[in-house]
Amino acid sequence: MKVFTCSNGSWRLNNTGLLRVVLLGFMVALYSATQAWSGSADLIIDRPKLARSIMIEKRSFQANDCAVIERCINATGPRKLLRFTIGFCNIGKGDLVIGDPQARPALFQYSPCHGHFHLKGTASYALLNSSGVVIRRGQKQAFCLRDSVKYLSTAGPSKGYTCNYQGLTRGWTDVYYRNLDCQWLDITGLRPGNYILWVKVNPARVLPELNYANNIVTVPVTIR
Repeated sequence: MKVFTCSNGSWRLNNTGLLRVVLLGFMVALYSATQAWSGSADLIIDRPKLARSIMIEKRSFQANDCAVIERCINATGPRKLLRFTIGFCNIGKGDLVIGDPQARPALFQYSPCHGHFHLKGTASYALLNSSGVVIRRGQKQAFCLRDSVKYLSTAGPSKGYTCNYQGLTRGWTDVYYRNLDCQWLDITGLRPGNYILWVKVNPARVLPELNYANNIVTVPVTIR
């Protein structure tokens, strides 16, 4: 069946041809979207960056602090915090494309304090004793996943993911520095000794990946 017809020297697309072009465009768009969400990314934690960044800080919280309002800490007043920097790295074969937070409400929550959407369940933090028993857990970890710095030397340019259209370019990392809210574990009242900091990216597997076996890192911590 002819897709194009010729009339008075002009080529025109007939109805059948138009339908085929529309279907082809739809299939290409569907394929691209499927590839973006098919699990071509692979997320890991930058362990050396984590190990270098660990510090202990005493800080006092007020009821109107964002950290209290957003349940990053469960008490006001003076607290003792184990703070650290986290780098979420995409070492996979392709980008992690999440997209517009408003189009994926099940994955996001809006932060009035910070003025943008946070991706829920990006990471879990815990402190273990020398026997591997969990003695502290992070209260809440939500992030705006975007390109911060290049991680792999073979990585291409950033695709420009932002808080408004979230994702992580292949070979790039999103860094959350220890001075930010929630980049801590509350160790108030904890006895001095040797512990293990445990961090897991994508703990509930809400984001598709090639490999979930490399999502956990641990770092020894000494509290004096």
